[in-house]
Amino acid sequence: MKTIVGILIGTSLLGLVSCGGNKSSSPTVSQLSKEPSTEPEKEEIIIEDDHGIFKADLHPIAGDLVGQPTGSFTVSYIGETLKFEAEVFGVASDVMHFQTIHAGSACPGDNADVNLDGVVDGVEGTASYGLSLIPVDFNLMTQIEGMEFGPIANEEGYYTYRKKVPFQSLMSDLTAEDNDIEDNLVKILPEQKLKMSDRVVVIYGVSRDTVLPATFSSVGEMQGHESVPVACGRLVRQ
Repeated sequence: MKTIVGILIGTSLLGLVSCGGNKSSSPTVSQLSKEPSTEPEKEEIIIEDDHGIFKADLHPIAGDLVGQPTGSFTVSYIGETLKFEAEVFGVASDVMHFQTIHAGSACPGDNADVNLDGVVDGVEGTASYGLSLIPVDFNLMTQIEGMEFGPIANEEGYYTYRKKVPFQSLMSDLTAEDNDIEDNLVKILPEQKLKMSDRVVVIYGVSRDTVLPATFSSVGEMQGHESVPVACGRLVRQ
């Protein structure tokens, strides 16, 4: 099972460049292994042919621990190839930053910190942006492998990422049987098409020196400083 926040090199992919992550009962969505009161509602993946270029402007997620990360994240779906590009500023320099495209369409708002502990944790964030659809990591051909690696920012808190994958390779995994219904990954049905418009991109990771509150909760197998959602943006067709 691939870990998220979470935010991480197949032979068909470009290299990573780093300077130093519906409210229906559709069976296509995995369940979070959490108490019913904290589980996000399921979402049905909409059928849509989304060729084109989609860009998300990244903004800080509310919280006292995340700083002021900014940047952009672009998905280009042209021909038979998907290309993912990120340019991120103001993040911690001593930790991998997992990058994930989530199934939902909303970033956490100012009131997302439900328990008022000063940080939006994995459970609180997932209530807004949903489960993980595409972990944007070292291996885009599978949700399960590659997410243990992510870009690391330089001393100024800056990193870039660029990687591409054949569309059919990515879709083959996204439409495969979900063998772990308790992780935070979502699959889509074989007859459905990939939708990029309004998907949410989340960047994870705070400094290793950050002291997290005892009330902090993560999803899946992500734990600690690498699992804190710090920046978010919604993909918009260009």
